[in-house]
Amino acid sequence: RLEFGKSSEKEAESWFLSHRPASRLIAKNYRWRGGELDLIFEEQRKDSALELVFVEVRSRNNSQALSGIETLSRKKRGCLARSIRHFLVQYR
Repeated sequence: RLEFGKSSEKEAESWFLSHRPASRLIAKNYRWRGGELDLIFEEQRKDSALELVFVEVRSRNNSQALSGIETLSRKKRGCLARSIRHFLVQYR
């Protein structure tokens, strides 16, 4: 299961970088006591501003007809929001 998750994260990273060439990976598996963020990208916008993109990788080995967002519980969404805020405080 852990290998499947790592493989899915690597696949998501590769997909994102190949489909969004203005992006660069700045953090992977950012952890703190309150949670984890799978992938964090910095993306150059057309107006030259930088934008942060947070990616939560959701993978399943069966063919459930649920979207990724539907697999996130309220608790998990709260944890992600707190983790993003924590990262932003640390980010320069």
